[in-house]
Amino acid sequence: MVSGFLKRHGLKHRKFHALRHTSATLQLLGGVNIKQVSGRLGHADLRVTNQYLHCLSEADEVAANVLQEMLITKIEKKDDIKDNTHQFEEINEEIS
Repeated sequence: MVSGFLKRHGLKHRKFHALRHTSATLQLLGGVNIKQVSGRLGHADLRVTNQYLHCLSEADEVAANVLQEMLITKIEKKDDIKDNTHQFEEINEEIS
């Protein structure tokens, strides 16, 4: 029954626990208080819910790395443009 639904809608099978993990992570990313998320998941101890926070720190690190890479690439491109402009000016002077 579920398999048919998934096939009809082009969805992959996912374990229920993976959906809980995704739900908790998205809620925490969205700014929901960890106590609320813990309660929704039925955790008696916040330390259990706290395990979901590792995804947030990993996601934050990935986002920082992407931004850093973009900025470095942009700076390098600007330097390349300056170098190319300088070379163009030198060639122009030689021709003139």
